[in-house]
Amino acid sequence: MALWDQPRRGTNYFAAPMTPAWIRAARATGVGWVRLSSAAWPREDGDDHLLGSADDYTTLVADHLDLLRDQLDLAHAEGMPVVFTMLSLPGARWRQHNDDTNDLRLWTLPERFQPQATRFWADLVEQLGDHPALVAVNILNEPRPPDPEALGPFYARTIEAIRAVHPTLPIMVDVGVDAAPSTIEDLAPLADPHVLYAVHVYEPWDLVTWRVHRGARRYPGADGAGRPIDAAFLQRTLAPVGAWQRRHQIPSRRIVMAEFGIDRRIEGAATYLHDVLCIAETQGWHWGFYAFRDWQAMDYEVGPRPLPPGYWAAQERGEPIALTRGPNPQLEVLRQALAGDLLGCPPVASDP
Repeated sequence: MALWDQPRRGTNYFAAPMTPAWIRAARATGVGWVRLSSAAWPREDGDDHLLGSADDYTTLVADHLDLLRDQLDLAHAEGMPVVFTMLSLPGARWRQHNDDTNDLRLWTLPERFQPQATRFWADLVEQLGDHPALVAVNILNEPRPPDPEALGPFYARTIEAIRAVHPTLPIMVDVGVDAAPSTIEDLAPLADPHVLYAVHVYEPWDLVTWRVHRGARRYPGADGAGRPIDAAFLQRTLAPVGAWQRRHQIPSRRIVMAEFGIDRRIEGAATYLHDVLCIAETQGWHWGFYAFRDWQAMDYEVGPRPLPPGYWAAQERGEPIALTRGPNPQLEVLRQALAGDLLGCPPVASDP
């Protein structure tokens, strides 16, 4: 856990395998760690990356494992710590590979799929748990159990399986349904000293998501009932996390705001990023923004610039058009925060 003894500031990257150029650009921006997933990496049609099949896991897919090992080797060579997360597990296929519907079998058929999921994690950690680039594993991105109380026992069994092959590898757990801060009360602290608790912040969803309002809303602003959506709103949104950690005496070094973001096209996006980051910085939490040179809607180097003409048609043809990146208020906020020098925030709070 030594790396996590001080606040760590990083990003997410799910789009493709990392390249040396991507890592160097991220490091030049100030990124100190990356939360990585392989779900969208090259695979045979119908395959679930690493799993083979989320319908029936038996063993790790050898060439997928080799690619992940190569990625960790590259990260180590370039000095980029990696947290590896899964978007799919047995019985919980990623929505984007499941006709945009939730796969709930991990929770509704636990006797069948949870042993497969715990075995998968034991297998993967046995292979890669000692890799010097790997600083944590994140069991499942944004779980959606119909009964939130099912999450804690599943995590406990999975951690037990991992500990049978690696006694100290840090393990990150999303705190509740979609890792939303409001769900943290559904999770009791886990009896393992090497657990990190992760929340994701995309609140309010109908403001930060461009496709919902097509630019009709801004930040700061108001909801449909005229209630303010501002820094105070965000503080109230994240207040359950601070209350939970104080109640259970969880130090700030074990809390991670592992994803947060707003569509770069929304007016006031830079202010939103600033206000969310101020909360994490004040609390002394680790954080990772979504995302660096990943999904175009949250590519903050592009800022509010419109997409170039023909962008989507070129994507369909497999001939992507390079986006224009450069200084803008969104990127400046992130650069300041990554350097630990975000302006306008109160001092970092001491641990509870």
